[in-house]
Amino acid sequence: MADLLEKKAQAVTTKVLKGRKRKTLGSIRKRYMDARREATANLRKERKILIDQMKKDVARLKRSDRTATKKRKTLEIKAKWRLFTEKFPHWKKIKTVAQLRKLTETVKTHRLRL
Repeated sequence: MADLLEKKAQAVTTKVLKGRKRKTLGSIRKRYMDARREATANLRKERKILIDQMKKDVARLKRSDRTATKKRKTLEIKAKWRLFTEKFPHWKKIKTVAQLRKLTETVKTHRLRL
């Protein structure tokens, strides 16, 4: 009889826990990292487009101007990427829940071409 009551109590407990909405720090971090992962994938595509455009532009230049222009444009693209990684760090570097929530919203709309 005691086993039956214990099993029933466990079933009720699990049902209640599953029904509760999760607003824990772990789920907030997970949402941020999912948004960041998706933004990173989109930005990789954008970066590839920028690099391809840079290569096309450099190919049209005179030989004497190519190296300097290519270096300058490559550094610009790298700076934009570095700005993204500094602005949206890994969740371990973010200290408060409010920062996580704010960054989750802003990371979704971030683009390399500002």
